[in-house]
Amino acid sequence: MTTATLACPLCGGRLERAHGARERWRLLSCAGCGHVVAPVAVSPAAAADAEALQQVHFGDAFVAGDDRWTRLIDRANARRVRRLLARAVSGRAHVLEVGPGHGALLVALVEAGFDVEGLELSPAVAEMTRRRSGVPVAVGTLEDRAAVAAARYDAVVARHVLEHMADPAGAVGALHRLLRPGGVAYVAVPNIGAPESTLAGWSGYQPYHLHYFTPPRLRALFERGGFAVTRLHTREPFSGWVNAVVGSLRGGGTPDAPASRPAGAVVSLYHVIRLGIGTVLAPLRLAQACSGYGEEIELLARKPGGA
Repeated sequence: MTTATLACPLCGGRLERAHGARERWRLLSCAGCGHVVAPVAVSPAAAADAEALQQVHFGDAFVAGDDRWTRLIDRANARRVRRLLARAVSGRAHVLEVGPGHGALLVALVEAGFDVEGLELSPAVAEMTRRRSGVPVAVGTLEDRAAVAAARYDAVVARHVLEHMADPAGAVGALHRLLRPGGVAYVAVPNIGAPESTLAGWSGYQPYHLHYFTPPRLRALFERGGFAVTRLHTREPFSGWVNAVVGSLRGGGTPDAPASRPAGAVVSLYHVIRLGIGTVLAPLRLAQACSGYGEEIELLARKPGGA
């Protein structure tokens, strides 16, 4: 199979080898819309290959990879997302989080009075998350859940999940089916339009990331899926530039060997330094985010209908 035979999953355009840091990660770029994909996303057995890849990276090793810094950041992000959802849905909304990770948002939503469920591909992660959060977490794919729980939820949350899926258009369709009329989807993905993506050590480059979005392409994907996009912006986290620079200095990584991360005695010092630098760079981070070039895209989209 050559690039000449591959078509973009979003627009059907011709896929070509990407350049710069993207070439190092063996990514492909659409000559038509510019969407960036990993080869596995357009392989003959893309869905099965993608699921196997996620199971490798988000099984027992992920369960054991939690630490106090991760928990601290997760809780802060969970409170921010909870505030966004509280403005988008009212009352005791029924919320599904797809790929809840270690469960920080599930807990935050329960504390705010939401009726919450989780959905996880990995049985090991689902069991860990159920135990920590006290929230029911089903095991299965997004499409499987949509087949048995159509129009069940007032909100569906998918933070850093869509980029892991072989068929993003199919995933958006499943989100649409899961929501009641008037329900909202909250989605967050890395932004390959961020300037950090020119560095091989950008944290958005991961062997399990199959699709790389920009804000316009994410908007178009949801609008084609029947949603009305109500909020679309980018965020620049405290550690975006620090992670990208340090990752590049440590080798930049490839799909076979991603950039290594600090470990052992230096990890706490590294976290303190990156948070400190992020604070000093706050005005620049704000300007980058407001201009649409922050390294994380956040989208709120509503399913038409409802009162």
